[in-house]
Amino acid sequence: VMPDDTSRVMALMGGEVDVALQLPYPNVESIKQSGFKTFQTLTSQWAGLTFCQWAKPFDDVRVRKAVGHAIDRKPIVKDVLYGLAVASNSPVLPTTPWSGEDKLEGLPYDPKLAGMLLDEVGWKMGSDGIREKDGQKLQITLRMINNPSVLIHGREMAQVIVEQLGKVGIKVDISVEEQDMFYDES
Repeated sequence: VMPDDTSRVMALMGGEVDVALQLPYPNVESIKQSGFKTFQTLTSQWAGLTFCQWAKPFDDVRVRKAVGHAIDRKPIVKDVLYGLAVASNSPVLPTTPWSGEDKLEGLPYDPKLAGMLLDEVGWKMGSDGIREKDGQKLQITLRMINNPSVLIHGREMAQVIVEQLGKVGIKVDISVEEQDMFYDES
């Protein structure tokens, strides 16, 4: 067993092992180009945002929808996950017979609509590019677990989300927390 990504790649490339599982996304293309056969399958790993719907500003469904419309999942899949993932509208694998993935309509990427929804709720764009309402900035915290085995490329995905939400006037701070702390405060 080789839990370290680098060790697995080096062992495969050096001929020490014949099979390696869970190769790091950035190395897959070079491994293919070296003549190795690779097989890709969907896993049950899922990344998504959940909201405290009873807490401001997410107590208004229009704010939650605005966040959904402000996030473009395509560059996350293409650039952060090296095209080795699938954007989904559900945490259930689309290959699961009862997933209903084909019937689920996700929120399309539409930053203009996101801005309109936020305006409608009273979050107006401030001179500094951050929305304000009643003297308060629209500033949220994206909490994530400090465990790469739980979420591959989680920090990189979070950074893309920060940039995309910033474009519609939502300031996002990232809080990386140990797993025990994360669940204690959720």
